[in-house]
Amino acid sequence: MQIPVFVVNLPRSLNRKKFMSEQLDSLGISFEFMEAIDGENLSIEEVKIKHGLERSGSYVYKRSLCKGEIGCALSHFQIYRKIVAENIEVACILEDDASLSADFAEMLDYHLVKSYEWEILLLGHFGDYSGGENKLGVECAGNPINFVKNSKISRPIEMAHGSHAYIIKNSAAGKLLNFAFPVRMPADDFLGSSRSAGVDLYVLKPPCAIQNKSFSSTIYQNIDLFKFRKLFKLRKFLRERVPELIKMKRKIDFLLVFLKVTIRRLGILQDSYAKKL
Repeated sequence: MQIPVFVVNLPRSLNRKKFMSEQLDSLGISFEFMEAIDGENLSIEEVKIKHGLERSGSYVYKRSLCKGEIGCALSHFQIYRKIVAENIEVACILEDDASLSADFAEMLDYHLVKSYEWEILLLGHFGDYSGGENKLGVECAGNPINFVKNSKISRPIEMAHGSHAYIIKNSAAGKLLNFAFPVRMPADDFLGSSRSAGVDLYVLKPPCAIQNKSFSSTIYQNIDLFKFRKLFKLRKFLRERVPELIKMKRKIDFLLVFLKVTIRRLGILQDSYAKKL
């Protein structure tokens, strides 16, 4: 028995819809497309009133979220509402740029999923320690639990990024909805920080879904219009004019991540990566 699978897709993203249809059909997975909320079509009034976003600020980036990020987050929230309203015990949520492994269907067995106590299982994820490498995923704590074949599940010990493939239980959907408004961070960040909402979060190692980089972003396609465009221009200028400075910053950033992951692995810090929702 397969758990329900919902695929987030913008009506204008026909190539992505075709990609997901062919992929899921070839794996023998039944699914339902869920029409995503197009952030680019959201008016100021809709952002502030209809969706309760009086201040669409972000604790993560210290800036206002762009419309694409807001639309993406709201698209996930509408599936959570469906899960709660229809009392769906557990479901899989996919974004339309997720490339799935050959054994992905085995992860969706209802009885298998129900036998574990976690509330969210990230099937695709990446972290800072691996340099954002999709195939490696985030660093995890010891004592992983066997799942399917050679895959295991474990608690992350660094911020897990990625909202392209995950399994969510009814209890987690309800908890995240209670903390949803106003939207203060992108979808992959509120998932990675869901422990601050009381959600029991685990990740699958190795990931069985990665983001298809051949698709251009539908979230950041108009990034030059955003309020934080100056930051991106500054980064581009520094990369071109002072490449040594950028290399040095990367080394320092990695050292800080390495130290944080190490002390979490030793148990000195626990869950400190989770952002306040």
